[in-house]
Amino acid sequence: MIGPDRIRAALSAPLPGDRARDPLLPRGRPRRPLRPVSPSTRAGAVLIALTPRDGDLEFPLIERTDDGGPHARQISLPGGATESHDRGAEDTALREAREEIAYPVDRLTILGRLSPLFIDVSDFLITPVVGWLAPADPDRIPWRDLQPHPHEVAEIVRGSVTRCRTSLAERPVSARGFHLSAPSFLAEDLVVWGATAMMLAELLAVLDSAEPR
Repeated sequence: MIGPDRIRAALSAPLPGDRARDPLLPRGRPRRPLRPVSPSTRAGAVLIALTPRDGDLEFPLIERTDDGGPHARQISLPGGATESHDRGAEDTALREAREEIAYPVDRLTILGRLSPLFIDVSDFLITPVVGWLAPADPDRIPWRDLQPHPHEVAEIVRGSVTRCRTSLAERPVSARGFHLSAPSFLAEDLVVWGATAMMLAELLAVLDSAEPR
């Protein structure tokens, strides 16, 4: 299994960006290149918190509540908007993970960032932050300690690198009353698609580059 030092080194090298992410675009949707941040665009960050377990790497995902927003009921990475007191994407990602799922961020080691991704439907520029947590007791930490925020998170979902690699397929999805087809992964039995799948696709490409040659 790849260790944190190799992942950190791969994240510090040139990132694959759209080359890894574009194959996960929903069908029929053109790629919108990352545009200069406009006055209306908000910054945000998400956390990919990797935890080794049984030769795999697991990470928490969330099913968002039905709040009427553009990402309601979708499977996402924990994260959200940058606030004025955040000193960068890492602060935002850690704060949001603590607030949304009570993640033990004080035990997490930050390894680096993936490429920022512009989310046009919500006008956000999102930076994925990658961290590493090696629990002393893998049967207890972090899964049994996590708690969903009652107003933001319907369910905490266990994602894994192996499940992503083996479940990539085209699936029907729905959003805001539209039905379409999208390349997607599975986390447990839930479909991960759109921006979250694109971020995870870049993570998989980075992990591939970190493998010993």
